[in-house]
Formats: sequence, structure tokens, C-alpha cells
Amino acid sequence: MKLTTERAPEALEELLAWSWHNSGAADLVADERRSENSAEIACTVLTEFGAKPEKIPTAIMVGNRNAIAQMQLGTPVADWPAMAYTIGRHPADGGDAHYVVFTDTHYVDLSFEQFHRPERHMEITSPVALPFTNLNAAKDNVGRDSYETGWDDGVWFSATVWPPEDFTSSEFTPWDSIDEACGRLIDYMTKFR
Repeated sequence: MKLTTERAPEALEELLAWSWHNSGAADLVADERRSENSAEIACTVLTEFGAKPEKIPTAIMVGNRNAIAQMQLGTPVADWPAMAYTIGRHPADGGDAHYVVFTDTHYVDLSFEQFHRPERHMEITSPVALPFTNLNAAKDNVGRDSYETGWDDGVWFSATVWPPEDFTSSEFTPWDSIDEACGRLIDYMTKFR
């Protein structure tokens, strides 16, 4: 999964994702608390341009074509072939949530490429900014909002909105470089707005 447009997208959220690498902001990010800091950056930048973003904790699962096939067949995970692969973060397992950003129209995940696993046929080399109209929306088995989609290359993801009170998370500490990343993005995106 890769952003393929050569020119700047018109939708603000898609412009943000497109600008993530082009502005050099992505080069400033560290692995620690990547999704939470990236969501904080997205909220700051989108707000600067007049959007009303919301940082959302989720449980996320990303998988390859082989995993999707096994899920559709109802195969128990223990019986999946080696090339059927998923990775994710789930607050119920005692870990931190995976943070994304919702606007009125888009699902934004600047840290999505952390799930890049080329050896597992998961080529994820860019963030995502998807209109909600391009996502399958549903409720999970206890009524939480869930969003999923897949791409022609076989990468698939599902993100379920997770109430903050349902998981334990250490206190949020922004990166030292968060202001510089926001500045780079705002300066870069201003050229196209």
C-alpha cells in the first residue's frame, strides 16, 4: 500500500498524509509511542488549517492476503500456514492503543507504515488518509465502532474505536521534535492550499 499520486491531493487530510514524507516531518519521528505522537502532530496541523480533528485510540489489526483468506475460511489461527500473517495492537492485551485521527470526512493514520513487513507480503510505505466512504463501517461484538478496508496488493486492516477508560496507558509525553515536525508540515502544506 503506497500513496501513488504525483501531485498534491485536494482533500486536506490526504494532503497531510502526502506531505508526511515530502516535508521531511516523517524523518523526525521516533519509534517510541509513534502512533500517539503522529496523531498529535496530525491534530495540530489539521487544526491549523481549520479542520476539527479528534485523536482516537483504537485496537488495530493489519494482515496480508493469506491471513484474509484464512479468516474467511474460519481457520483457527493455530492452523494458519506460515505466510498468513497479521500484526496489531490491542488495548485489551494490556498494551497501549494505536492512535489515529478522525475528521468529519476522513480516517488518518500517519504511523500506519510501522506495519510494513515486506517479508510477509505487507508492503506499507506510506501513511493513510481515507475518506470514511472508502471504509467498511460496522460494530464489533460489543457495539464499538469498527472500520476496515483492503487494497489490491492484499494488505488489509481493521481498526476498532477503543474507549480510553478500557485500557491502561502511561502518561503521554510528546517528542522533543513534535513542534519542528508540525512546523515543517504546515510550511510544506501551505504551498498547496
